[in-house]
Amino acid sequence: MAVPSRHEPAAPLYSPLDPELDQIRVLTLESSEDSKLLQCTMEVVSLSNITNDYREYELTLPERRRSIPIFDTWLDFIDDRYQYTGTASLETCPETFRYLWGDFVALSYEWGDALPVEDMVINGWTVQIRANLASALKELRFDYFDGRPKLWADAICINQAYTEELNREVKRLGNLFARAWRR
Repeated sequence: MAVPSRHEPAAPLYSPLDPELDQIRVLTLESSEDSKLLQCTMEVVSLSNITNDYREYELTLPERRRSIPIFDTWLDFIDDRYQYTGTASLETCPETFRYLWGDFVALSYEWGDALPVEDMVINGWTVQIRANLASALKELRFDYFDGRPKLWADAICINQAYTEELNREVKRLGNLFARAWRR
């Protein structure tokens, strides 16, 4: 859970999500000279803002599967469309992005103990996150996440202090993980 620290500015960290637009918050991890301090930007994006390629791909799926992608067939679709000699991948082919804003991976991890916590800077605001999440994010920022794809982590991307949003988003966790990119 992201807990505002004493450094939190007056403006809220979380802007509201619009369920009608199928919005979520995603993170872009930033490289930092200070390897101990995690920094990222968080933005609200819509899972309804899909690319034309992805819209065409969805039409090839049975109706019941359209809200949950089948990644092997999506990558085959992109391979055929752009005639790659190898296999299209999220790391090397922006054409694989399903959304106009990019794509996302959902982080699955154990929340762990409430203490200790570590500071993290999100959109210039310092918040505290649990050590397990901090550890995972530190590994990911140098390994795979260089701004693409975006990252979704429930403890940060869901406003844990807003009960209405928390309850709504918890109900759609399974669907969200199913829609996230698989690596």
